[in-house]
Amino acid sequence: MSSDEVKREKSPILPNYYKAEISESTGSTRGYKPQLIQKNKNLGCCIILFIIVVLVAAAIAVGVGLGVHYSTKSSTKSSTYYLQDNIKISDLMQLLTELQNTSVNGSRSVLNGYNNSAEFVITKLNETGYDFEIERQYFSVPVPVNPDPDNSSFIATASINGNSFTFEFSRLTQFDVMIYSASCDTDDCTWPLQSLLDDDDDDEYGCDITQVLTGNAVLMYFSQDKGNCSVFEKAQNAKDAGASAVIFVSDVEYRNPLITRVFDRLDNGSVLYVDIVSIAVTNATGEQLLNLLSIDADTAVTIETLATVTTAYTYNVIATTKEGKKDSAIVFGSHLDSVPAGPGINDDGSGSMANLQIAIEVAKSRLNLKNQVRFAWWGAEELGLLGSRYYVGTLEEGEKDNISLYLNFDMLGSPNFQRGVHDAESANNDLLLNASTTIQNLFVEYFNRSKITYELVPFTGGSDYRPFLDANIPAGGVQTGAGGIKSEEQWRLFGGLRNTPFDPCYHQSCDTVDNIDRGVYEQMTKAAAYTLQTLMEQDDLERYLENSSTEE
Repeated sequence: MSSDEVKREKSPILPNYYKAEISESTGSTRGYKPQLIQKNKNLGCCIILFIIVVLVAAAIAVGVGLGVHYSTKSSTKSSTYYLQDNIKISDLMQLLTELQNTSVNGSRSVLNGYNNSAEFVITKLNETGYDFEIERQYFSVPVPVNPDPDNSSFIATASINGNSFTFEFSRLTQFDVMIYSASCDTDDCTWPLQSLLDDDDDDEYGCDITQVLTGNAVLMYFSQDKGNCSVFEKAQNAKDAGASAVIFVSDVEYRNPLITRVFDRLDNGSVLYVDIVSIAVTNATGEQLLNLLSIDADTAVTIETLATVTTAYTYNVIATTKEGKKDSAIVFGSHLDSVPAGPGINDDGSGSMANLQIAIEVAKSRLNLKNQVRFAWWGAEELGLLGSRYYVGTLEEGEKDNISLYLNFDMLGSPNFQRGVHDAESANNDLLLNASTTIQNLFVEYFNRSKITYELVPFTGGSDYRPFLDANIPAGGVQTGAGGIKSEEQWRLFGGLRNTPFDPCYHQSCDTVDNIDRGVYEQMTKAAAYTLQTLMEQDDLERYLENSSTEE
């Protein structure tokens, strides 16, 4: 490691220490001045002071008579920055600590501590004394449960040169169970292997199956580029053709198998899944299985899983201001649930508590809200954005039209952070470009004024802005990074550790209050507060958004 690396790269978990230079004035001015001169000077000062007082009094009298308000400019500026100026990291960390205490079995997932977290938010809102209109929006979700993942197994059996061989594959490195897979842990979990990986057949990689698959385990590509349909559609097609199991093969080589949810989300937020055993394997494992099939057409596989799907009832928390125009509402959201593996304090306790603290400050400020604000805490985001999808999916068309924009805050305190502002152009929606650019520019304006580095990051679809964009509602937000790797360029922008995840504890048990970078967390929350206040105080929000730029 070079000396430059030693200087720049600090452990993201350890506190950052800064040296403050202290400048002290030493010494005193000494000198003898005749007493007479001093008295004359005192007399002159008194005369000048008297004249100034008379002039100021006269100016004030004239101003009152003309109805002039001399303090308008300074008070307006103070009001403009009220929310951001009142964000304190001590308040945010206190909320995060209390949120962590709502965990059950170390988690705030739908089946663990989520309800505690939601009621905690509601309690804090009620404590403000502000007349929020608070709604618990209930919905049901299918929750995949794998009670004993380590006991999942995948074995292939083939005859080679008249001898029977068994190949056992390792979970996590060669195979893994797909989310929403059906369970099979009996003696009936062995099936003949069949491939739909060949691009010469008429099955379009499983998107339009013509073969009979009755009782077989079917190899299909994971990628949607192979056949141009989703893994859900491929699994459903295989089941309809009689298959008993599907094995999704990565079409490129990754270190680990690619797993995802084998489900389909409807516009109203409900979920469909396929009752079929489904696993993912690496590209190398897929090649090995193809080789076995080429040697022995009777190759069979045994797949044992303990996966089940249970139905749970959960809810979003929506706190709406009674002030402000209802036909130009701002939705200010973050997801409140965590994954089962940990308490999710960065993902996304950080966004949720920033959301809560800003709501508290709005309540305390009694600012003039010209546009209604709906503070939203989404449930079941970690199950596929189900809470936000349910909210948007159940809005009537007129209700959608009343929402001017959506602001999203997902992971604001990553220890090896980036400062990401969502790039309006990446929404790929010309109808939303101007408004989303205006939102983007507000965050950029805050960072530029604060002399803080940032970068534009794409809307990828992995957070709660997606349902709003899909409904043609402009969106924006900031983030500090999840499990992605910090590049060389990002290291030069933000410091930290290059070639290392932004959040090394992403979706793990170590995502606790100790996983938060306090400096960046406060900065991102202030940026959110500044943007919200600017938007909620606009006389004509729709017109302002369409300007696609902010004025200095």
